[in-house]
Amino acid sequence: NSGRATFYPITTVKALPLNISEDDMKRYTGYVGIASALIGYEQKFAGIIGYMLGRTVVFDNLDNAGAMARAYGYRVRIVTLDGQLINAGGSFTGGSVRRDSGMLTRTADIARAMSDVERLRGEIAAQNALIAQKNADIKSAEDDAEEQKRRAGLINSLYTAENTQLEVMKNQLGGDQKRLGEVSAELDSLSDGLSDYEGRRAALAGECRELEMRLIALSDEISRLTASRSVLSDKAEDAARRENALDIELTRQSGELSASKNTLDFNISSQTALEDQISRGEALVYELNVKLIEIKNKIETDKRQASELSAAAETCEADKIRLSGEISALEARQNELKNQTRDMTRRRESVFSEYMRLQSERAGIGAEQDKITAKLWEDYELTYSACLALEHDALDDSTRPAAAARQNELRSRIRALGPVNVGALEEYKEVAARYEFLKNQHDDLVKSRDDFNDIIYKLENEMRLRFSDVMEEIDANFKIVFSELFGGGTAEVKLSDPSDVLGSGIDINVAPPGKIIRSMSLLSGGEQAFVAIALFFAILKVNPVPFCILDEIEAALDDVNVYRFAQYCRRGSDRTQFINITHRRGTMEAADVLYGVTMYEKGISKVITLNVAEVEEKTGIKL
Repeated sequence: NSGRATFYPITTVKALPLNISEDDMKRYTGYVGIASALIGYEQKFAGIIGYMLGRTVVFDNLDNAGAMARAYGYRVRIVTLDGQLINAGGSFTGGSVRRDSGMLTRTADIARAMSDVERLRGEIAAQNALIAQKNADIKSAEDDAEEQKRRAGLINSLYTAENTQLEVMKNQLGGDQKRLGEVSAELDSLSDGLSDYEGRRAALAGECRELEMRLIALSDEISRLTASRSVLSDKAEDAARRENALDIELTRQSGELSASKNTLDFNISSQTALEDQISRGEALVYELNVKLIEIKNKIETDKRQASELSAAAETCEADKIRLSGEISALEARQNELKNQTRDMTRRRESVFSEYMRLQSERAGIGAEQDKITAKLWEDYELTYSACLALEHDALDDSTRPAAAARQNELRSRIRALGPVNVGALEEYKEVAARYEFLKNQHDDLVKSRDDFNDIIYKLENEMRLRFSDVMEEIDANFKIVFSELFGGGTAEVKLSDPSDVLGSGIDINVAPPGKIIRSMSLLSGGEQAFVAIALFFAILKVNPVPFCILDEIEAALDDVNVYRFAQYCRRGSDRTQFINITHRRGTMEAADVLYGVTMYEKGISKVITLNVAEVEEKTGIKL
């Protein structure tokens, strides 16, 4: 007695394959697959899964599914991912199903809702106490976070000031290093100039000594030539050699020494021209003396320049000493700056590590605060500002033990209550609204039920009265009509149980003329049909209608009774129009208009109409 069920035997149910190629279906946009291929199941159920889902195609949406269904003439069952269904044949099934409790379960729902309301009120009170505790914890955490923020701000300020001082020192160190480079370059340049001057002075001194030696040699040679001309012939060759050597020596200093060499060579070949050669030699000596004077002047000039260079060198040396002192001072300053930089670097690293530690602590505190805020929202749907608005007293060392004990007590009570429903407020509102709605509906239904009961009671009373009156009228008319149709006899219609008018059966008792009938089953078929016709006309007299269509109701009657039926129809035609479908001659003779349907050719029907009144009027014969 638990209802009906459908069973799919594994041994008999077979898969129904889809008579459409899957490759053809894949050409349509949105095709997902055949339903039986999209699920997992044990192989022994393959026949049942194929039978139930093997002819169902899955598409992504209704538009794409409709395009495929139209292409295949709605011969395929298609379902979309959102649950819309296109059945084979073209009908669509979709939308959403509204699930609501019935009228018989509303009392239980109301009782359950009231129980939930009481339970939720207790949970709300417990949650309010827990929220107060969490608010205090959040306030303490926020105070700690503010202190950490203040300390982090101070450290950031110190770190910024130290970085600024470090940048200034770096700029000073760069300027000092640049100046040190310039002084070093200048010192190197002066050292190079001094070396050049020393080299030039040494070269000039060598040249001066060489020229003096040459001048002394030339003076000795000239004196020797002047003292003894006779010796010149013997020593001409030697003189020539000396002259050649002198010429070679003097060629480097002046081009005029070459002329002396030529003169001396000429005196060798001609003794007579020796005096001229001596004269030229004296001239040459004079010129050499002039040259010597010039060289001495040049030497003096060079000595002055050398003195100046020596003074400059001494100045450079002094500058070098002074610059060396400055360099030493700068190096000392540089070492001091390096030490300061190293100290600043250590301080910066220390400050940075402290900053990173504080940043880590701050991040941890922020994460903890976010976690507490998220938990506060997830558990109680309260923000930090909403918690502050509750204005609970902050905890201190004196009140914290009592608060912790109270917290443990409340937690024990909460655990005893079971899982906390954080949506209790919203559920209470929904349940309260539903309770009010259902209560209003219940009151409306009770009122409607009472109204319906009153209406039904009134209608039943009215129906009883009217039905009793109508039955009396039908019974009176039935007696008259029966007597007219049968030419006498008795008939009656009465209730089987007059005390239950609406639930009672109806008894029909008739007695045709000359017969005593105990049951309707003893009448012939024609008599039973005639009794039914009499009852029909009796009902028609109670509630006349504009027209009646009678389909061969007199077919079982004999000719006499057919005539009586036809005449009664004519008598009653002043109130009701009778349309008789019949094959009986007596009924057709009593009719005013006859309609016949004949098929004079196969498949073609023709209606023939005969108006008796027109025929009588035209023929003058009363039919």
